[in-house]
Amino acid sequence: MSEFDNPWKHVAEDFFPELVAFFMPDAYREIDWEKPVESLDKDLPKEEVNDAVGDRRADKLFRVVTTDGDAQLVYLHIEFQNEVDEALSERMYIYNCRFFNKFRAPIVSLAILGDTNPDWRPEPFGFGKWGSILNFEFRIAKLMDYIAAREALESKENVIGLIVLAHLAGKLTRNRLDQRFQEKLAILKVLFAKEFDLKRFDRAIKFIDSVIDLPNEMDEPFREALQESVGEEKVAYLTSFERVAKEEGRVAGREEGRVAGREEGRVAGREEGRVEGASQMLLRILERKFGTNPPWVYEKMKTAKNAQVMMWVDKVLTADKLADVFA
Repeated sequence: MSEFDNPWKHVAEDFFPELVAFFMPDAYREIDWEKPVESLDKDLPKEEVNDAVGDRRADKLFRVVTTDGDAQLVYLHIEFQNEVDEALSERMYIYNCRFFNKFRAPIVSLAILGDTNPDWRPEPFGFGKWGSILNFEFRIAKLMDYIAAREALESKENVIGLIVLAHLAGKLTRNRLDQRFQEKLAILKVLFAKEFDLKRFDRAIKFIDSVIDLPNEMDEPFREALQESVGEEKVAYLTSFERVAKEEGRVAGREEGRVAGREEGRVAGREEGRVEGASQMLLRILERKFGTNPPWVYEKMKTAKNAQVMMWVDKVLTADKLADVFA
C-alpha cells in the first residue's frame, strides 16, 4: 500500500462533500445534502467491502440520497490509486459488481489517480465474444492534471484544492528536501490564511504533514520559518511537532521496556513522551500569548493526559484570556 493511501482515505471521511464538489460537481448538485451520508466500508462484512483482488482492497464506499425523482439511493465507491497499475480497471469492475450484487442499486465508481505519470489513464474494462459485449467505464480524477493550476487551487475556498497541492508536492519533491521544505511552507501559509473551522483546519494539516514529511532535523528550522510567517499560536497545530514527542516516547518506552522486560513499559513510555512534548509546546505558547505562566498552570500539566493537553492546545487559538484555555 502506498503511504499516500491512508491519508486520502481520511480525506474522504473528513471532507466527503468537499471531495465530491471538487471532483464530481455534477454529482454534488444532485445529492441531497440535508439527508445523512453513510460511510459503509466499516459496516459491511470484510468479504464484501475489503475482499482482496490480488493484494489490493477496496478503499471507500458511501451511500447518498439524490434529489431527483423519488430520492434514489446511490452508492459512491472511491478508489485512491497512487501508482500506475494496469489492473486497476479490472479491479474497479469487480468492486462495482460486488457492491451492486449486495445493494441492487446504482454504484458510481471514481478513481482518484495520484501517480506522477501524466500520460497514464486506465482504459475501460471489457471484452466481447460471440455477440456478448461488456464495457465498464468509471470516472477518473487525475491529480497531475492540476499541476499548472496552483494559483486557482490556492484561491479556492474548497480545502481539497490545498489537499491536491500537498499531494503533488509530496510526490514530486521526494528527493529534493530544500524544495520540499519550501513547498510545505507555502501550502501551510495559504492554509493558515483560510477561515476554515478548527476541525477542518486540523484535519487538513494532518494530511499535509503526512504526505510532505520532513526529516526530524528539519522540524525546528521549519517550525521557525512557519512561525515567522503565521505566528507561534497557530504553529501549535502543526502535527510534525507532535512527532518529536512521539519519538521521545518511543525511546523512553524502549529503555523502560528493556529494564522491566515488559510491554507495559514501552506503552507507558510512549504516552509519557507524548504528554511531555505536548505540554512543553503548550506552555511555550501560553507564555507567548498571555505572559508568564502562573503555578496553577504547571499543576494542571502534572496530571493531564495527552488528549487533555491537545484539547487545551486547540483552545489557545480562540481564547481571549488564560482561564478560557482551561475552562
